[in-house]
Formats: sequence, structure tokens, C-alpha cells
Amino acid sequence: MKIFFTTYCLFYLLINCAVGQTTPDIAPAYNKTSWENLNAKYNNPKIVIDDKFIPDSIVKRTLDNLDPFAVTKITVLHSSSPKQRNVVYLTTDNLRIEAYQKKLSSFSKEYESCLASRQNKDVHFIYYVDSQILQGSRTDITEILYDIPKDKIAAVAFKTLHFGEKDVPLVTVYTK
Repeated sequence: MKIFFTTYCLFYLLINCAVGQTTPDIAPAYNKTSWENLNAKYNNPKIVIDDKFIPDSIVKRTLDNLDPFAVTKITVLHSSSPKQRNVVYLTTDNLRIEAYQKKLSSFSKEYESCLASRQNKDVHFIYYVDSQILQGSRTDITEILYDIPKDKIAAVAFKTLHFGEKDVPLVTVYTK
């Protein structure tokens, strides 16, 4: 069984490394997070990205540099008075990634330590939930891990698989 599992993981890594993930070369014609679009729609709003207020002096540059594909949720708090500005909250994958990493780290110090050694970048980690490997886009995997309530997690197992000179972290989340 151990040989089968190791072979499966190696095959999975080789396929994913060979295929890789690419981003489109052409930006979408309509970027819903551009300053011009948000300004026109919400009348010069205050902008909050991942719970951080963006000062007016840098909001245009910040939004123009924001990857529109990274924005997973836009919430608008409409002002009740015309003198007050609307507030637009943008949530990106980064906030969700930080949230599930913090949640899983509370169950496994080995996971937390490995994340810290990799500057919290877990794109090459293999995640399992109840013995089901998580597949799909980075956003899909992020959504699944983010949506697991902390009180539904029974345990988090962490293991590092060694393939020659390459170490691959394997994280298994067991739910109640």
C-alpha cells in the first residue's frame, strides 16, 4: 500500500509540474475592480482590500495593479447619506489562504513550521480532506479548505514526502 501511495504521489507531482498553470496573456476587457469602474458605480468609494483600508492617495495604483482574477468577493456598504462615501470591500484569495493556513496551523505545529520556512507559500503542498485528494484550480482548493469550519476539524496530519532532492509536503485534514 505504501508503494502504491508513493507512486501515486510521484505520478501526481510529475503530471502537475509538467502541465503547470498558466495565466492568460490578455487581460479581460472589463476589469470590474479597476478604479474607473468602481468610482463610476459607487461614486468615489473608500476601498478596503483584505480588511486593509487603502488610502485615497494610492487607491488607483493599487487597484490597477490588483489581479482581477484574485478577487473572490466584492461587498459594498452603501452610505445612508449623500455626504458620506460608499465603502467597497474586496476579498482576495490571499485573505482566504491566510485564514485556512492559520486554522490548520492550530492543529499541526509541523504544518505551521513548514509554512513558515516557505514564507507561507503552499502552492506545492498536496492537500487531502478525509482521504480525498483536493484537485482543481488554486481558487477551488482554497475555497474547499477555507469553507471547513474549525469546529468540524478533528485533526490535521502533516508529512513530508521525499522524491530525490524534492520535498513535497502532504497535509491531511480529518473532519468530524
